[in-house]
Amino acid sequence: MAIPGPFLWKTNRVLTPVAFTPAQSAKLRAAVPGFDKMGIALVDVTKLSTTAYASNFTQTGFAASLPKIVAMYAAFYLQDRLKVIKGALGTASLAQIESTLRKEWGPAIKSTVPRRAGDFPDITAIFASPSFDFKPSFKNDLDAMMKKSDNLAAGRCIHRIGYDYMNGALTYGGLYSPADKSGFWLAGDYIPDSHASNREGARIPGMGTGQAASAKAAALLLVNLAHDELISADASKGMKDVMT
Repeated sequence: MAIPGPFLWKTNRVLTPVAFTPAQSAKLRAAVPGFDKMGIALVDVTKLSTTAYASNFTQTGFAASLPKIVAMYAAFYLQDRLKVIKGALGTASLAQIESTLRKEWGPAIKSTVPRRAGDFPDITAIFASPSFDFKPSFKNDLDAMMKKSDNLAAGRCIHRIGYDYMNGALTYGGLYSPADKSGFWLAGDYIPDSHASNREGARIPGMGTGQAASAKAAALLLVNLAHDELISADASKGMKDVMT
């Protein structure tokens, strides 16, 4: 039986940016230093909104700790994908599954991600068994990354998921656009350069930061999550639990 590919979910949502009125912009500019340089998207997540009050909607730049959310997204993307294709993996061990997927998924990841680091998810370090529940150590790092913004925990999560799978899931999912180099892109692990475990990924040419986001991508991710449509209902619930 052929092994299904590494990616399936992509956002079906389209958010139309609506500019702030001159009066609104003036008030925001007075209240928020640097307003004109910020990427902003305001969306009513209680409704199936298709509009976002926005400024610099697709502008992509350094976003500090915000892109940590995409490491969590990629972890649940991988978990959901493996659970869906579990039947095609038979009775293989985690080590055997990783070996098989390196061969089967490698070309699809390579063709999806715009620029590669050459890594691959560390299946045996992420999952406890072929049922694909997270290992307690990995779940603890997810919690520390999202609840406390722990940089070392973020680095461990990012390294185990791998830059290529993470940025491939962003690209395939519609949260990064290769056409205009806009959206989420993560090529930095939040670990200081002087630390022995620091390992950076591949940056998109022309992008000056390894921890990038746009208001549009962040809004799309969070609106999908709010409506339990980010990857799947189960994955959305899992991510909300980690963030709570």
